[in-house]
Amino acid sequence: MISHEKKGSVSKVFGAAEREFLDQILFDPTNGIQGYRELQRLISKHFGRKFAYVTLVEYCKRNFGTKIKVARKSHVKKDENAVSDFKKTLIVKLKRSQKR
Repeated sequence: MISHEKKGSVSKVFGAAEREFLDQILFDPTNGIQGYRELQRLISKHFGRKFAYVTLVEYCKRNFGTKIKVARKSHVKKDENAVSDFKKTLIVKLKRSQKR
C-alpha cells in the first residue's frame, strides 16, 4: 500500500497570544476596525508575523463567529451622553405632541 506523510490534524497557526489579541479586538465595540484586511495589518504590526487573509478569515469565523461585510449596530464615535439626552427630550416632545 502507498502511505502518505500527512497527519490527521492541522498544526495551530495562531498561538495563545494572537488568540487573546483577536478576542480583545473583535469584541471591543469601540475599536473601529473596518474589515479583515485592517485586522491582518494590526496583527502583523503587533506580533511581527504575517498570516494569509483566508487563514485569518476562516479562523475568525470558526472561533469567534465573525461575519464579513456586516454593518455595525452603532457608530464607533457615538456620544452616549447625546443619546441619553435625545431620548429624554424625545419623550417630552412626544407627550407635548399628543396633548395637541
